[in-house]
Parts: sequence; structure tokens; C-alpha cells
Amino acid sequence: MDENGDQLGVMSGQDANRLAQSKGLDLVKINATTKPPVCKIMDYGKFKFDAVKREKELRKTQKSSELREMRLSMNIDKHDLETKARQTVKLLQAGDKVKVSIRMKGREQAHSKLGVGVMDDFFAMCEEVSEVDVKPHTEGRNIFMMLKPKKIEKPTKGGGKSSQPKVQKVQDTTNNSSQNLGAKLKSVVNQEESNKDKEQIKADAQSQQ
Repeated sequence: MDENGDQLGVMSGQDANRLAQSKGLDLVKINATTKPPVCKIMDYGKFKFDAVKREKELRKTQKSSELREMRLSMNIDKHDLETKARQTVKLLQAGDKVKVSIRMKGREQAHSKLGVGVMDDFFAMCEEVSEVDVKPHTEGRNIFMMLKPKKIEKPTKGGGKSSQPKVQKVQDTTNNSSQNLGAKLKSVVNQEESNKDKEQIKADAQSQQ
């Protein structure tokens, strides 16, 4: 075919090359698997330039999703949890996935359910813009959860929901674990230590009898 896409019929390679050269263009094989192969007369330099240009423009319009990480702690207070939730909302709105993690220290490992409670409260604050990709789970000394962006419906012309979702605060009447986690964990640890002390006193008393 010629530079305009019109079919020129079957011809020898020499004739096709002479025709291309007479127009100051190139003969390019575009399908070598057919018999005879399909060739096109074109400006190959311009073709390559346009292809590279289209690829660059496509890369500009397509933003690759990145994996970000947000670290929490077992005894994080409510204000810090809300601050990290706002940061996570911005990452999710930018199209990134967010890996939420908690690293348990010492005796915290025996109370991983409290860490899962922190994860649940954190997701509740980001729920408007996110979905749980991987549910909270424990791996060794760590608790992980994966959040991915959720498609948000655009508001209608007559009004509707805002396109700028806000971080949701966890209501105290439903779940206060994020606010009191430090106190709960401390209470559990103190109870364990108190029980150990009682057992030690009882053992000492028996040894003196």
C-alpha cells in the first residue's frame, strides 16, 4: 500500500523499492507472516518520531499506582490516629494503595486482638475513600492490612455528596478501642504482673511452713 493507505496490488520487491524511492519515502514491511508479505510506503523516520511522541503522551496521562505504607502503634492515641488517617485518605485519593502496619513490642504480642481493633478503627476513618484489599492479619510480630482506593461517585449538578470526603471520626458510642487501647493494654499487663506476685507470695509462704 502507498503512503495514503491505498492498495497497490502485488509487485516485486525491486519495483516497490523503486516506487518508494521515487517519492522520497521508505518501504516498510508491516506483516511478514503473509504470503506475499504486506509492505507500506511511508516516511519511516516520521513514523518512529510520532510513535515515541504518542508513548510519552500516554505515560503522562497514566499514573501508575504506588504502594505506600502507614505505620501505627498499639497504644496510639485518637488524635494521632486521625492525623494518620487524613494522610492515608490523601494517598488513596491519589490512586495509591496503602499498607497499614503495627509492630508489636514485648507483651503486646500476647494481645494482638487490640492491634486488630486499632486497624478496624483506622479503616472506619478512611472507609469513605477506601476498600479493604487484605484484611488485618498477624505475621510474627507485625499486624498488616492493605487498603485500596474506592471509586467515588461524582456529585450531580443539583447537589449531592461532596467529592472531597472527610476523615470519619469513630464514635465513642460504638467503638472506643483506639482511644483507650493504651489503658487497656496497661491494665492487662498490670493484672498479669499482679497474678505473678500473688503466686510468688503463696509459694514463699508454703516454703516457710
